[in-house]
Amino acid sequence: PAARMGGPRRGRVLSAQTHHIAGRFRVEGRDAGALLGRGQFSDVYRCEDVQTGAQCAVKVEVDPERKTLLRLERGLLEELEAAGMPHAPRLIDAGFDEAANVEFLVMSLLGENLYEKRRAQGVFS
Repeated sequence: PAARMGGPRRGRVLSAQTHHIAGRFRVEGRDAGALLGRGQFSDVYRCEDVQTGAQCAVKVEVDPERKTLLRLERGLLEELEAAGMPHAPRLIDAGFDEAANVEFLVMSLLGENLYEKRRAQGVFS
């Protein structure tokens, strides 16, 4: 609802504060524009790899009890990388972060946030 009214979209997993996932990936909080997308089972946030300074995307599972979906996605990303698929995101890290109580998957950031781009430009042709 907030997205349709032009307001900021809210993630369901991480709060507004800064989070460090696996002690390595800093997420500036959902209200600082870090939320890239939401799906039925996970939220995706922009993050920074504090070891390299690279911008990445971290997907976190909405329900911490359901850890299987991101594990399946991890396997798929590993298979795509092994097959040399250049347009698939590169898997950087994955696992369970006990401090944040989230199953996570960190991957390369492929480009612009399509939700924001579509909202700014209207329908793609």
